[in-house]
Amino acid sequence: MWWYADLIEVRSRRVWAHSKNRFGVRHRIEDHLLGTAKLARLFASPFGLGELAWWTGLVHDGGKCWQAWQDKLLLVEPTNGRVGLDHKSFGVQLARRHGLLPVEFAVAGHHGGLTNRGQVDGLFGEDAAAEERLRSGPWADAEKRLRVALPEMFPQVPALPVEFEESAERLTREFLLRFLFSCLVDADVLDTKAHVEGGQPRVGSDLDAPVLLDRFLTRRADFLRQREPGAMDSHRQRLFDAAMAAASRKPGIFRLTAPTGTAKTIAAAGFALQHAASHGKRRVIVAVPFITITEQNAAVYRDLLDPDDPDAERVVLEHHSHVEVSDTDPTSEHHSWRRLASENWDAPFVVTTTVQLFESLFGRTQSRMRRLHRIADSVLVLDEVQALPHHLLPQVADALRILTQRFGVTVVLSSATQPAVRALGPLKTLEVHEILPDPESFFAECQRVQYRWRLDPKPTLVDMVKEAVTHQQALMVVNTVRDARTAFLHAREVVTDLEWSGCVGFECQSGVGEEAVE
Repeated sequence: MWWYADLIEVRSRRVWAHSKNRFGVRHRIEDHLLGTAKLARLFASPFGLGELAWWTGLVHDGGKCWQAWQDKLLLVEPTNGRVGLDHKSFGVQLARRHGLLPVEFAVAGHHGGLTNRGQVDGLFGEDAAAEERLRSGPWADAEKRLRVALPEMFPQVPALPVEFEESAERLTREFLLRFLFSCLVDADVLDTKAHVEGGQPRVGSDLDAPVLLDRFLTRRADFLRQREPGAMDSHRQRLFDAAMAAASRKPGIFRLTAPTGTAKTIAAAGFALQHAASHGKRRVIVAVPFITITEQNAAVYRDLLDPDDPDAERVVLEHHSHVEVSDTDPTSEHHSWRRLASENWDAPFVVTTTVQLFESLFGRTQSRMRRLHRIADSVLVLDEVQALPHHLLPQVADALRILTQRFGVTVVLSSATQPAVRALGPLKTLEVHEILPDPESFFAECQRVQYRWRLDPKPTLVDMVKEAVTHQQALMVVNTVRDARTAFLHAREVVTDLEWSGCVGFECQSGVGEEAVE
């Protein structure tokens, strides 16, 4: 009856995942593994990997049941030190035992980031003898306790989805692994943070597209009624109507091609919300290559979408390197929401930069990839798409293809000067819908500028300044800060010389004056 005595001993001992929180409560291993598994299943269900993510969550910290790890946890608890002992290899070898290669990589990287096969194999020891010592020692010890604490881990092993088989497309397999890893990392962090704070994991609501669409249309109409009519209003309305009409089409890749000044920012948001309402998309993500434009767009979207109630949770999350998300004001619920949501894009409407987006898609660290799974089943607007790095367009096109084909993402490519992404191999076979029919004629109708190339003789900067000051309004765009300073100084001299003849004068506007170019 030796096994019965072992069973009694195991059951009599508590097994911990994390040390005491600020309330003096330790985190039980079964609570952490089940909590992580449930969240991972929730996050992966939209793209069909719910059961695999659930089991990944169950095994990811299983090695913490090793008695030596438990002893070290209690030893370092008073100082909040690191345990420093391996706890990943148990889950990795259990996944390998059942032929679940993607789980191996996800568990092996859930602290250090996704890595290569050599480093995963290194968790088994340097040779067969070292591996055997692990199997008969730490791994056997951990499994004995887990079979009591979490018995469902062993009989309920999911089958490997066919998309992970060697015959499947390699890049699709890689993105499936990345999304699985993202679900595990996000679930692990959320469950651990809930223990530390003594609460429940924070999981926000998905996009309520019908409600937000109604708010968006109402506020847009109010804004238009309050402003002075302009010459471009009819063109902007035509573009907006085309975007709203195109939103009912099936999900896929769309192009929004229109001149600057025709309110593409508003039209793209209208399309995204209408499309999300029509097809049940979970969120809208707008990615812009320039931080200044990101800030401008986020401000517009906040005015159109955030609730009037100052105590209600915000809708629009602005996330980029210039946004301060530290807890400078712990009493501000909105500040706390922005900090937490920025970590994993758990918000209905996200405005970010293309750098943040592509670091999530192509990176390997937990902090970057944690938010990746939020992209699934979303509307992704790539604004100013012409500014994407040309040498990366094939990789970007491949990613867009997989996002639309496998992860239910609708992509909107918005620009006045669309890059020739259709000429790239990954997108050749995909249908790309034009939101605005016949954009060429629309450009002609919106023509507001005449271009004259002065090459013979080529004017100097001083010549252009002298001509500019003869107009009531003029905008000069130069190449460098030095040129801007030179132009300003020349303009000031010319205006001073002309004042005696009744010239109106030269007015320095923000961004053009001397203080702006220094």
